[in-house]
Amino acid sequence: MTASGNTILYRYSLAGDDYRAVGFTDKIEMDLGVIPDATGHIKQSTWTGEVSLQENPQPTQNKPHDVQDLGISSFTVELVGFIDSPPTSLVATTLRTWFQEPKQNSNYPLGRFGIRTNDFPAFDSEPTTTYGYNLGHLQFVRPGDFPKIDLIISFKFNGAISGLGVQRT
Repeated sequence: MTASGNTILYRYSLAGDDYRAVGFTDKIEMDLGVIPDATGHIKQSTWTGEVSLQENPQPTQNKPHDVQDLGISSFTVELVGFIDSPPTSLVATTLRTWFQEPKQNSNYPLGRFGIRTNDFPAFDSEPTTTYGYNLGHLQFVRPGDFPKIDLIISFKFNGAISGLGVQRT
């Protein structure tokens, strides 16, 4: 199966998995995609990196606190979109399954999830034994203009930060 969506979310289970070949239950192609169906759409994506900074107060001196860089503390991708035809959407069913099942396994101990965004690949990442994304937040909202369902998904990166932006083509 080739990837046809603009934003592709996928989950690995077995060593050597490839996002282009995982099955319908392990890939969601949003916007122009067909796997598992064409009901998922992304309206907005946010990439947020946090650095731990330790402030060291110097109350007896008339200057700002010294700041110590403790390194990267977290990196989160948040996707906001919607699902068409909620009663029959396989996107909603797949996300529910992903939420219920383990986010890590023995082949991908730091995270089983990968993200590919064709229009902004700077923080795409494909899971390995040393890094991966974890599904951290899933929210469905039934807005006033039902029959669509609004969707918020967050993934947290885990492991070697050098894995951000590393994706097979």
